[in-house]
Amino acid sequence: MTKKPKIWGIGPGRTATRSLCKALEGLGYEPIHNPISLRAAEDADSAVEGACLYGYRYLYHRYPNSKFILTTRDLFTWIESCHRAFEKWPLKRLETEPEYHAAAIRNRLARFGCTSFDRKVLTEHYFRHQAEITTFFADKPESLLVVDLTRSHSWDPICSFLEIQTPSIDFPHEY
Repeated sequence: MTKKPKIWGIGPGRTATRSLCKALEGLGYEPIHNPISLRAAEDADSAVEGACLYGYRYLYHRYPNSKFILTTRDLFTWIESCHRAFEKWPLKRLETEPEYHAAAIRNRLARFGCTSFDRKVLTEHYFRHQAEITTFFADKPESLLVVDLTRSHSWDPICSFLEIQTPSIDFPHEY
């Protein structure tokens, strides 16, 4: 029996990463959403966001048969979604819990490039992240899928990429 590859979701927050996690569950994986460390990610068969955002190079070399999924989204709707998230979950709420506050700061910087809403920094981070990933995987296209799950309401891109059959359930959308 062939061991299924580890799958890493390397799209920033607010690019349908929760939908990707649900889709991976539908494919028989047990993903961790937003792992706090690479160690936590490595313990799973799949992980999305969190430490995967900055650790994808390590994960590629450590697990050479892995598959990487870069979720994307229209820049303007992504920025507006980020704005809502920054307002809904301010870092200030965690100041009395230093361990969680420090983790939240690291998480925000990895996901968004800033700790408070800044349209210019978000825009630069979004394009820089995509450029770094597509450059890294330019000579290994079989390892990377770039997909906008906010537009694609189908299993086809993911199942085709993973070379597996499409499940008989509807594609999940988490918001």
